[in-house]
Order: sequence, then C-alpha cells, then structure tokens
Amino acid sequence: MKSQSTVRPEQFTINDLGKKKEIKLCENIVEIVNEDGETLYEYDMELQTISKDTNLIGALIHLKYTYDDELALLNKGLLDNQNIDYIAYRNYVLQVKAYKINEGA
Repeated sequence: MKSQSTVRPEQFTINDLGKKKEIKLCENIVEIVNEDGETLYEYDMELQTISKDTNLIGALIHLKYTYDDELALLNKGLLDNQNIDYIAYRNYVLQVKAYKINEGA
C-alpha cells in the first residue's frame, strides 16, 4: 500500500498491542518537497497484526515474501548462489535478523 508521511519512516516497526503485535515494513522510501516547501516521504507499506507468540523473524520476512516466493528463491539459490533475486532475499533476511538483534524485539 502506498503511504505518505511528514516523518521518515523506519524500515521495520513493531508495536505491542497486548496479546498481539502490529508489524510494519516500509520500503522504497522517496523524499519529496511539495509546493509549500514541506518535506514529505512516500513509501510502500505492508502492515500485519500477529499473535504475540508468532516467530517475529519469520513474520517480518513474510511481510515481503510469501511462503511460495521464499521456497522459489531458496531453490534458485541452491542452483546459483549468485542469482540476483536470491541475493536480494538473503540481504533482506539479514536486515530482519540485524533489526531483531539491535532492537531486542
């Protein structure tokens, strides 16, 4: 979903909702300046509510990649670990893991 904000969004956001968590992924962030000179940020956003017990790393990965996409990319990587789509997937997984470690989520 396309979104717009006056504040630059974080790539990942996790909100504790008690027994559930809201997870958000913001990508393709573009900074623009409108006619009034205000800085705005346009970006693609995926939002999901998950159970507090759900594996957070897996949930963040599946905000971007479906299970079928993930399996297809892993198979591509087995055949060619230099495949550009596989490398993009692996880089995203590393970003998710780094976020989880740094945020202590």
